[in-house]
Amino acid sequence: MILLYNVIKIMGQHLAVVVVGLTYFKIEMENGKAILHTLILILIYQKVMMEHIIIFL
Repeated sequence: MILLYNVIKIMGQHLAVVVVGLTYFKIEMENGKAILHTLILILIYQKVMMEHIIIFL
């Protein structure tokens, strides 16, 4: 039960990151810097994901 709660909590955090990322991407698109910033966001996101996976294992 606690594990399930943690999974839901982590998924919620990742969902928030994705939503913020997409919103940020939309704003940045207008400035023409979106690609670079999106790559940075993806790298940060992958690092966070890896840390969570390591914690699970």
